[in-house]
Amino acid sequence: MFQRVRTLRFIGILKPRQPRVMIRTTKVKTVGSRNQVCPDENLLDLWARIKSKMWHFEIQNYQVANWFNKNYHLDVGLLDFDPPRPPAFFTVEMLTAFYHVLDQYAGRR
Repeated sequence: MFQRVRTLRFIGILKPRQPRVMIRTTKVKTVGSRNQVCPDENLLDLWARIKSKMWHFEIQNYQVANWFNKNYHLDVGLLDFDPPRPPAFFTVEMLTAFYHVLDQYAGRR
């Protein structure tokens, strides 16, 4: 059977198999001559990672509220993490710091 398929491919009846290649692409914003990943995409990626870690480690509302109140004097709860995009009052620096704290919390568990 294998020899017959190879012979049919050789004489042109069957086309050679094309390899399946999955290429992961990201949107690139061109600035001048350099290519950079869009900052909004980085923010959305960070937002998704934070939400995933909060769900995985079952972070409670009071833990989120205490951390943001202590560090940024903001009244934040779990409901603020429900939207698909971060609310305007979150900055990248805030979310990065919170993500690092979640990483430390994961290391202690």
